[in-house]
Amino acid sequence: ARKISRKMIERRIFLAIDISDAVRTACDRQIDHLRTRFPDVPVSWERAEKLHITMKFLGNTDSSLLDKLQEGVSEIAAKNARFRLRLSRAGVFPRPTRPRVLWIGVDVRIGTVTPFYEEVETFCEGLGYARETRAFRPHITIGRVRDPDKAADLAAAHLETKIGPVEFEVAQIAIYESKLQTTGSEYSALGLANFGR
Repeated sequence: ARKISRKMIERRIFLAIDISDAVRTACDRQIDHLRTRFPDVPVSWERAEKLHITMKFLGNTDSSLLDKLQEGVSEIAAKNARFRLRLSRAGVFPRPTRPRVLWIGVDVRIGTVTPFYEEVETFCEGLGYARETRAFRPHITIGRVRDPDKAADLAAAHLETKIGPVEFEVAQIAIYESKLQTTGSEYSALGLANFGR
C-alpha cells in the first residue's frame, strides 16, 4: 500500500458502485430475516443506506491525490458503457463453519464490470496503490460476525437462501470517504464518475 507522510491530511477512501432501491430492499429483507431468526448471534448488521459494492478500497489517502483520483476514474468511466448487474447468491467469508463476513453476490456474466475494474486497478497502481491479488468478486456486505464460533447455523441459513433475481443498471461509480465514529463508520460521497452511454 502507499506510504504517506503523517504530515499530510489522510482520509479513508474507497471506490464503490451504489445499488438500486430494489436491491437495497432485497438485501435489507435478508438482514431482517437472519436477525430475527438468530437474535443471539452477535453480528454487526449493515444499515440499508450504507449498502454498496466496493470496487477498490484505497485506505488512508493523502487529500492531494483526490483530484487525480477523480479525474482518472472519470476518464475511465466515460470510456465505458453503462452495464447491468444482478443479485445472484448468498455467500460468506472465509468459510461457513466460522464465518466473519456475510454477503450477497453479484452476477458479473451479464455485465462489463470486470474490464472496468481492471482499468481502475491499473490506474490506482499508477498512483502508488498495491494491486489487489485476489480475484474480483463483486458483492454486497450485509453483516460482520463478531463471534464466528457461534455463527455456523446462521451461515448455513444464509447460504440456503434464494437471492433475487434483482437486476439493476450501473450508471456511475462513487468515490467515498469512510469516517470512523463511535457508532460505527459513516460514508460520504466525495465525487461521482458517470459512465459514457
